[in-house]
Amino acid sequence: MRRHFLGFVFQGYNLLARVSALENVELPLVYRGVRSGERRKLALQALTRVGLSDRAHHDPSELSGGQQQRVAIARAIVGTPSVLVADEPTGNLDSATSVEVMDLLTALNRDDGITIIMVTHEPDMAEFAHRVVRFRDGHIETESANQGALIMVIEMVRLATQMIFRNALRSFLTVLGVVIGVASGYPDGYARSGKRPRVSPPMCKAGQQPDNGHARRGYGRRPDRGGRPLFARRCSSH
Repeated sequence: MRRHFLGFVFQGYNLLARVSALENVELPLVYRGVRSGERRKLALQALTRVGLSDRAHHDPSELSGGQQQRVAIARAIVGTPSVLVADEPTGNLDSATSVEVMDLLTALNRDDGITIIMVTHEPDMAEFAHRVVRFRDGHIETESANQGALIMVIEMVRLATQMIFRNALRSFLTVLGVVIGVASGYPDGYARSGKRPRVSPPMCKAGQQPDNGHARRGYGRRPDRGGRPLFARRCSSH
């Protein structure tokens, strides 16, 4: 189950020191029996997801602490887990880098639908979570929804609703413009009265003129009822 549904991020990164970042990210796929070519492709995609595609061939010793933790996160998500367990993921990082890592974990939850279970002793890092459970001496002390996260979700819903409304209004105005444009293209008499517009007589050769009597007989009548279409006027010689 761990190989297919769970991902782990550790406080100390736990990267293999003698292989590159790309090979570290490939490791879970080795245990799953993924072929080399596909394994490398998925690992590179995971590194791109955490913003480290340009560091794929660097060893851990050539990376900063924040970059090493990003590699560890890439290793955790390369197998597209349903749940990611993070044990003090910001414990060894400075404040600015900690926020970057938490923003990344938040994006994985929001965009990829990965459930994040994080253990932390830092209250400011816990503010990123949707739900906070506090333990004391091995027992649950409190459990509550994070108001900050709740407000963020409400704001996202509000913005999404506004965008939908704006797009709907834009679509309505576009359709209205098309209708007005099409209507303005009809002859004035048809637009005002709803009657069929008269068809101009055909171009006749020299010595011929339109057969208006035939046109009157067929005007506005369907061909299957003995009449001819509007464009069926003929030329006759006199």
